[in-house]
Amino acid sequence: AGVPILEVLKKNELHNVLAVVTRYFGGIKLGAGGLIRAYSNATSTTIDQLGIVKLINKQQLTLTIDYNQFDKLKYFLENEAIPIEDTQYTDQI
Repeated sequence: AGVPILEVLKKNELHNVLAVVTRYFGGIKLGAGGLIRAYSNATSTTIDQLGIVKLINKQQLTLTIDYNQFDKLKYFLENEAIPIEDTQYTDQI
């Protein structure tokens, strides 16, 4: 049962996730192919209905710099796609 579920997760490029599929036996034997389809479909349907949320690890830093260094820092952060959340101007930035 794990391989069909894992293949769906790989196809959707999902990492660091847990997928649990529970099948209650209702008296009908599905056979190997039927079980593969059942587990794959359950996983695919769940992903389709719930969607994918990307987890982004983020760390907030507070920096104090001189005014003459701000443009260099801002340029670097913009090139690295690092957002500046807040800027406070005092005798230093």
